[in-house]
Amino acid sequence: MRELNAFQRLFKVFSAAPHRMMFFGGAVQLVLTLILWSIELVGRHSALWNEPDFVIPATSVHIYLMLYGIFPFFTFGFLMTTYPKWMNGRTVPGGSYIPTFSLMTLGAFLFYVGIFFGKGFIVAALIVHILAWVKGFFALFSIYKSAFVDSRYHPFHLNVTLICGTAGELFFLIFILSEYSFFYRAALHTGFWLYLMPLLFIVSHRMLPLFSSGVIRAYVQHRPNWSLPALWVGLAGHALLELADLKSLLFIFDIPLLFVGLYHTWLWQILKSLKARLLAVLHISLLWFSLGMSLYIIQSIWLLARGELILGRGPLHALAIGFLTSMVVAMGTRVSLGHSGRDLNMGLFSWLCFLGVQLTAFIRICAELEMHRGFFPINLNVAAALSWLLFLIPWAFRYGSIYLRPRIDGQPG
Repeated sequence: MRELNAFQRLFKVFSAAPHRMMFFGGAVQLVLTLILWSIELVGRHSALWNEPDFVIPATSVHIYLMLYGIFPFFTFGFLMTTYPKWMNGRTVPGGSYIPTFSLMTLGAFLFYVGIFFGKGFIVAALIVHILAWVKGFFALFSIYKSAFVDSRYHPFHLNVTLICGTAGELFFLIFILSEYSFFYRAALHTGFWLYLMPLLFIVSHRMLPLFSSGVIRAYVQHRPNWSLPALWVGLAGHALLELADLKSLLFIFDIPLLFVGLYHTWLWQILKSLKARLLAVLHISLLWFSLGMSLYIIQSIWLLARGELILGRGPLHALAIGFLTSMVVAMGTRVSLGHSGRDLNMGLFSWLCFLGVQLTAFIRICAELEMHRGFFPINLNVAAALSWLLFLIPWAFRYGSIYLRPRIDGQPG
């Protein structure tokens, strides 16, 4: 009975707020995904052990886990916390976020079973995971419909990203069932360009001016209404050209996207943000959006002129690691500190973890140069994977443990 009561107390703390369960799930998925991918890479590029024998190609496993295995936990944890505050709506009840978390976790478990023991488990995993998307989306949409504010600008755009994320995972399910590569590519580009990229930029559009106003003196919060429609046009155009395998024309949409990124980096005053680490990490993460688009533009124009992909997947990883992963670490750190009653100050540990992500992005980009130019004597893919392990796993353990403990200020949530 005493053990049962201890478990009940732990679950009460764990389920006290949606971000606790979801961020914990995201942290666990982050650790498992990094370990699995590192094992695969070391096995591929060294004689230490053989590559794992997956039921589906290792690249498909990696893409699925990175796009749909990790980020949805953080997505729903953040939005289920912020939607009610943004729209003066009711809080998301446990009857909505606990089943969403449970379905998402079950789907993740079945996926790991499936990649070793059969496609049937993978299919079941994807169906369960898609049900989690649907459950989570309608929990948020019910708040959106009944909001007590006139402005639903950011929630509207975020709703679109969630629909795109659900569609992307559905494409992956069709790929597993049909083995038709088009649906794999549709899952990749929908998930990356129409779910994650706009999601993190929209959240930045809403939150960075707010956070900056608390640190930078006489700061005026600017959120241009034109920028999100422009963002959608650019990202959708890029995704369509990727699907059509017209990489040499990507600059048509990427140059405007670069302008959007650089304009907001300047507008939101990145240099003045550097005085506070917890704010600086958000601005630095956003800067990677522009750096990634710059690399895409260079590669696209060079491909059109010379017929060579000189940067390989470097631009993709500049965005995936530099922008998306950095932003998750930056925003996850802030939410975890604030919603656990801790001071909003980024200590040396978290700062070093964040800097480690920047190093990982740089190494991964250089790994593509290694493939094409032979500049480096060591395999930088493996080095980048080990860098991920070195810096992100400690971060996941530090903040994952917070979600299992009560707030230190005694407040609920």
